[in-house]
Amino acid sequence: MCSSDKALIITPFYKPNIGGAETFSEDLAKALSKKYVVHVCTIKRDKSTIFAGMDWKQAFFLTIKLGWSLWKLKRKYKYEKVYALGLMSCFICIMWHIKFESIIFNIFSNRWISIILNHANKIFVEGITVESNLKSIGVKRIIKFQHWCDQSIFTWKDRTNKNMKVLFVGRPIQEKGKHIIQECEKLTQGIEYEYIENIPFNELPKHYQMADVVVVPSLYNETFCRVVVEAASCGCALVVSNKGSLPEQVEGFGKTIEPTPENFRDILQKLNDNRVSLERIKLNTLVYAKKHFTESNADCFLL
Repeated sequence: MCSSDKALIITPFYKPNIGGAETFSEDLAKALSKKYVVHVCTIKRDKSTIFAGMDWKQAFFLTIKLGWSLWKLKRKYKYEKVYALGLMSCFICIMWHIKFESIIFNIFSNRWISIILNHANKIFVEGITVESNLKSIGVKRIIKFQHWCDQSIFTWKDRTNKNMKVLFVGRPIQEKGKHIIQECEKLTQGIEYEYIENIPFNELPKHYQMADVVVVPSLYNETFCRVVVEAASCGCALVVSNKGSLPEQVEGFGKTIEPTPENFRDILQKLNDNRVSLERIKLNTLVYAKKHFTESNADCFLL
């Protein structure tokens, strides 16, 4: 930290909640601390929560609660930079007449959303897919960024698996496609499967480091997925759905398929039958991750 300037992150998703947005928020705070004193405006929770979407009542309640917290900070501190994560945070900044930069993780179809987002000085998005989506509804001042992870934690370790090990990491909701892999498991032989749904973040690396393949069978238009970044940095082969931004994210090292049990069976059985080829894919994935998923990707937020 090189000055007393302050930066504020506004997000409804932060630890002890569990999920990709929560992890990103914490990583962003760490990156910003190189230049600023960082405050986080969030919703205090006594225990971890896994979000599976919100109805309008929950969204309204969280908006009021987060807005009140922001109002108290606004009266007490002056911030050089304000980062609003997600649409709710952007709306609250507009409500309190706060200049902000937005970070968006979603794909939208309603053009009215551009009215909210175009209040931001900058809008950071994850890759070409989200950029094209937001431009199509009239959003301006877009900056692309790439996810990163702490590669001193998410790093390679030698495996000693007799059978190929496949790992699923995701929230226990239908859209994440866990049931696709469970059905696939019934169709394969000689492959071990592990399903991770709700474990502390600091325990994740050891599960990646024991896996040969990580699967992401999402059934919806997912934007950039932190599981891909973390798994690739541990040297896991990636087999992902062809939905949303996933094909863009694994281009150059991963496999993309229509998410059906039969498709996952075919590709996983093929990888298991040719372990030499699997090891080459894992090495290629690790090399790609070491080049593209480093913490220097956060530098765009410091400009």
